[in-house]
Amino acid sequence: TPDIDLMIIDLDANTEAGLGAIRTCRSMIPPVPVIGLCATKRMREMARASGADEVAGNPPSLPELQLVMLRALGRPTAVR
Repeated sequence: TPDIDLMIIDLDANTEAGLGAIRTCRSMIPPVPVIGLCATKRMREMARASGADEVAGNPPSLPELQLVMLRALGRPTAVR
């Protein structure tokens, strides 16, 4: 939607709901870029498999969060 530029989803809080939210964002026209915050490697893999554009540790450091935000927002819509 034009009102949402980026979604940052904490997958550690509620894994199934978070993965579902990632899939929903990916199905929007145009797709909304998604960053998944995950504490474990397994969760990061699940986030990627569900369509997250970027993943970061949970909690992320500010430089890490800035970097993944720039990467997610810098991709052309056709690549997302």
